[in-house]
Amino acid sequence: MSASREKKQRVSSGKPASAAQPAGKSNVMKWVIGAVCIVLCLVFATASLLLSSSWPHNHITAATIGDYKLTASDLNYYYKRAYASMAESLGEYSNTMINFFTESIMDQTVAYAQESYVGYFAALEEGYTLTEEEKADLDETLEAFDSTSQIMGFKNAVEYLEYVYGKGCNPENYREYNEVGMLAQRYFDDKLNAYVPDQAAKDAYYAEHIDEVDLLNYRQFFISVDEESGMTLEKAKAEGERMRAEAEKDLSTFTKNAYELAPEDRKTAYEKDSGSPLSGVKPSLMTEEYVDPAVAAWLKDSARKEGDTATFVKTGDTGVYVLYFLSRDKHDYTSRNIRMIQIAVNTETGTEEDWTSAQEEAQSYLDEYLAGEKTPEAFGAIASKHTDDGVEGGLHENVGNADIVYAVNQWLYDDARKVGDAELVKASDGWYVALYCGEGERYWDVKMDAVMDEKYYNQLLEELKEKYPAEGFSRGQKYVTTTSNIDYSGNSSGISYM
Repeated sequence: MSASREKKQRVSSGKPASAAQPAGKSNVMKWVIGAVCIVLCLVFATASLLLSSSWPHNHITAATIGDYKLTASDLNYYYKRAYASMAESLGEYSNTMINFFTESIMDQTVAYAQESYVGYFAALEEGYTLTEEEKADLDETLEAFDSTSQIMGFKNAVEYLEYVYGKGCNPENYREYNEVGMLAQRYFDDKLNAYVPDQAAKDAYYAEHIDEVDLLNYRQFFISVDEESGMTLEKAKAEGERMRAEAEKDLSTFTKNAYELAPEDRKTAYEKDSGSPLSGVKPSLMTEEYVDPAVAAWLKDSARKEGDTATFVKTGDTGVYVLYFLSRDKHDYTSRNIRMIQIAVNTETGTEEDWTSAQEEAQSYLDEYLAGEKTPEAFGAIASKHTDDGVEGGLHENVGNADIVYAVNQWLYDDARKVGDAELVKASDGWYVALYCGEGERYWDVKMDAVMDEKYYNQLLEELKEKYPAEGFSRGQKYVTTTSNIDYSGNSSGISYM
């Protein structure tokens, strides 16, 4: 056959010249394809196994603090802190809304981790180590994990830690989490204890940041424009002016008029005197987003004095504000000291029986105190025996006039209060056994010490953050457990966590 005819036959067959196959080539290709399929199956099987295990949670970098790498399991501990904080801020909307804030919670998670690790690194640089007591406490906790976990229905410590914190958590990284936190806390505490701002520094800072320190107390009522009910803007102005003028002569009329003018669905808020006062409002937080600019300017004016009144039309002409100024709290008074024991009652689900039981328990502690030596130390011993709130002997020193639950604060700052008074106090969140222990320091100094400590701490933290910058990595962060088995609003599961 000629070359031209051979070429023609190859063309007519529809195959290129290179398609001619050596003997046995098709069998080789089948083997190769089969081998590739087996390899791919093994790869997918391995990937599936890894994803179902905790390997990626403990090996893929989710964040770095300086050069130090953190995995998803490391971040799980800090994520639960951030999650709990967000849940608390959302309150009753937590269960339905918290999933919308996953990104914000993750950002806060990295911030929490950075705060702990930069303090830890600084502590190591200065030669800090865990004390023998700290080591013993941590060892004891970890050794007891398996047995206590089984008592609570878990197979072992790993299952318990994964339930509370997330996938990949185990006794080893739990130990690191605690060691880092302990050393960082001790480092920062030592720095703050060594920092003592002088009076001149406090005075200068106060003068420059007065609106961040002082608190405003005032009464406010808003008359909404509602055409359907006949409350036009002009009528709202007239009612507001009448209410203002009457309050100027007699403050008691403020709540009475507020009750009469309030919509039916809000009247219960003004049945008692608690409906209209606004207490402890920080001027620096009165931004346009939250407070009408004209109202904020009037309230923050340094010329304001008790008894001043005013009305303002809200921006947009949607209603009228009626205001009565009570005071600007400059914290210039003597604080007080108190020992107390709380018998808590759930504010949402507490029954009459729960309240009665709490009162009886509180009475038994008070009776125990009155039957004994009736000294602060004796009360402290009772508090330590019956409570575990982290406050040694139930002692709260240098308490301001708005620092603790309202009812107890009112009892503490009653003009008739004298050292040694011991009574039961019913508050919004339970019953309290309270013991008045005398006066503390001038509250302005207490407040300014706290403000200056915070300022110093933030400066120190920022310096350390610059030295050890943080960076998050989505590839590793996707393995962080972003759901929670714990009800952080009340920890109703009974599971303990740090």
